[in-house]
Amino acid sequence: MYYSKLFIIFLIISFTVIGCGIKEQEYTFKQNFNNLDKYIEKAAPKIKKEIVLKKSYFYSKFISLPKNEKERGLELGKLNQNLHEYITSLEEETANKVNLNKEMFEKNMKNTFKNFVGAWKAIGMDMVITEDGSFHYKRFKSGWRKEINGTFKEFKGNTFIVNALWVFPVTFKINEPPHKSGNKWKMRIDGVELTRISE
Repeated sequence: MYYSKLFIIFLIISFTVIGCGIKEQEYTFKQNFNNLDKYIEKAAPKIKKEIVLKKSYFYSKFISLPKNEKERGLELGKLNQNLHEYITSLEEETANKVNLNKEMFEKNMKNTFKNFVGAWKAIGMDMVITEDGSFHYKRFKSGWRKEINGTFKEFKGNTFIVNALWVFPVTFKINEPPHKSGNKWKMRIDGVELTRISE
């Protein structure tokens, strides 16, 4: 009688542990399953369709899991593993795309910067940008003069930013980017048309 009670207690504890384990696995599945939505939101149309189909596949597998706790636990473990691997592949694909976009952006910016390199002149304004990023600027009117020396920092929208010496970064508006006009290169910065006089 004593051993029978122990056996019953053992079975109750075992089923409780198994039940708790299944609940944790189900919680993990639901968390990862819902996380697929953020990839659907950000994905391109073709990839979005693939993720939606994959999500439907995982859902159908989940609702068709065995009712028997032992079998359910085993199948749920496999399903969680497959879902985890799929999400990992999406993260790697996203990371690769971000790196590729970053490389393309940097390459485009590098090509764009080349067009700005040179000595530029207008009435009341001089601007020199060198290949190594050095920046020299003078703006002058009768009785007024402004001079900035520093280094080129970045393009931002239709502006570029210069890290000026001794002062905060300075932003210049690009009204017209460098372009060829006849046999001369011109650009319009802060509303002033400049002509490149040397590279």
